[in-house]
Amino acid sequence: SGIVWLGTSEGLDRLDPATGKFAHYVHADNDPSSLSCNIVRSLYEDKTGTLWVGTGAEFDSKSKEGGLNKFNKEAGTFTRYVHDPNNPNSIIGNKVRALFEDSKGNFWVGTDSSGLHLMNREKGTFERLTYDPKHPEKLSSPPTKKKDDFHHITFITEDILGKIWIGTY
Repeated sequence: SGIVWLGTSEGLDRLDPATGKFAHYVHADNDPSSLSCNIVRSLYEDKTGTLWVGTGAEFDSKSKEGGLNKFNKEAGTFTRYVHDPNNPNSIIGNKVRALFEDSKGNFWVGTDSSGLHLMNREKGTFERLTYDPKHPEKLSSPPTKKKDDFHHITFITEDILGKIWIGTY
C-alpha cells in the first residue's frame, strides 16, 4: 500500500508518503485498544496484509510490559495478546521479538522466557512449544539455564527446503 511503518522506543509511527503525514500510535493506560507498550521491537505484515507489532523492553527483567499487537487498519486500534498466568493458551512472555509466517501459513511468535509459539490467528490463541528433556527431538524452544532472565527467541525463518530455523539469545 506504500505505507512506511517505523517502530521506536516511543511507539509506532505510520508515514503516508503520498501526503507526507505521520500518525503516531502509543500505549495509553486507560485504553485497551491502544498499543500494549511503547517499546516496539518487531513489525511483521502477514500474507493477508495484517500488521503485527511485537513490543517489550528486552533487557529489563523486572518489566512485564509488552505483548503482541494486531493492528486494525480501519479503526486505527490494536488487539493485544499478552501473557496471562491463568491461561495456558496465552503467550509465555510479553517481550515479543520474532514474528514469522511460514510457507504453510503457520504464524510463529517468539518471546522472552524461551517462548516459542504457534498462533491460531482466528481464535487468538497460542500453542506453546516448550522444551521437554524427555523428547529433545521435538520442535521447541531451547533448554535454558535456571535464573537466566535473558533467554529470548530472536528470529524465526524458513529455508528453501521448508525447514524452520530459530535463533535464540
